[in-house]
Amino acid sequence: FGAGIAFALQLFGKVIGYLLQIVLARWMGPAEYGLFNYVLAWVAVLAMVGGMGFPEAILRFVPEYRTTKEWGYLRGVVIRSQQFTLVVSTLLGVLFVVVALWFNKRAGTTNEWLIYSGGLLVPIFASFNLIAETFRAFHKISVAYAPRQILEPLLLIGAVLGLTLLPGVTGIRSTEVLIADLFIFLLLLSLQWSLLRRLIRSIIEPAANGSAVTQQTTNTRPQAPQFNNRLWLNTSLPMLLVAGYRIILNRSDILLLGMFMATTDLGIYSAALIIAGTVSFVLVSVNSIFAPTVAAIYKKGDLTELQKLVSTTAHWSFWPSVALGLFLVFFAEPLLGLLGREFRAGRWELLILIGG
Repeated sequence: FGAGIAFALQLFGKVIGYLLQIVLARWMGPAEYGLFNYVLAWVAVLAMVGGMGFPEAILRFVPEYRTTKEWGYLRGVVIRSQQFTLVVSTLLGVLFVVVALWFNKRAGTTNEWLIYSGGLLVPIFASFNLIAETFRAFHKISVAYAPRQILEPLLLIGAVLGLTLLPGVTGIRSTEVLIADLFIFLLLLSLQWSLLRRLIRSIIEPAANGSAVTQQTTNTRPQAPQFNNRLWLNTSLPMLLVAGYRIILNRSDILLLGMFMATTDLGIYSAALIIAGTVSFVLVSVNSIFAPTVAAIYKKGDLTELQKLVSTTAHWSFWPSVALGLFLVFFAEPLLGLLGREFRAGRWELLILIGG
């Protein structure tokens, strides 16, 4: 049942996400659309680094501590991961603003508010990603994905369409969209944080009360956070490298092309890249559903069951991806045309990306 909900949410989110790209591309044009995606690429990379691998590590530690009933460490890893993420990602956001303003001054452009918004988004993105993965670790799939996959694009579509209703507006700038997205993510982050606190209390406090007799022999409270920073960092930092390789593969093209190409060409390429990325939808969905289960099975030491699960997920990922890729090949030009007439020029880029 949980797997079905996760797949439905991600499928619905993919459709809404594509509608968002249509709205953005049509109202921004290729140049502003390219600039918007370039800044978001930097934000995504820096937010990933700022997470320090904790979004991946939390998927291991939360199921493990729930299985072993180590409630103090469960609360501790949630708290400490958020603290590390917020501090490091904030520093990276400040660094982004300083460096980007320097390049902006040298180029003689006026994108200061775009840069400030991007810098503020770095810690927000990092914290949002961590909380989403924490919900996944607790098997709360709908709460993990609905805000990012559905609510955020819907609210941003509403914000953009609202801007177009203002008198005299003929187009939307990337700065305006990024500022709107900043406030939307702040709202959703506050909601997620509140829900996570309630979830942890609902799990830990009943367990703590149930073990009150045992705790009378000790001076510790079972719900009080306990910390093992060395273990958590030794686990999360190698996972940061793995996540870093993945996001660099996904974003390096935008980052490099943004340095050397005109923003109009970058916008056309970004549109092709977003459509081609649909092919990986099945793989991402399957991985997101089964990652917490893999951690729990590994902790139990049932390697036979683990091998069976990995083999099943491989088949579920590969064949639907092939079918989806063939569909995109046949309908490449009409799909690009939905974003605007100028984006049809990215047909060959789209075909190459699908093949890759």
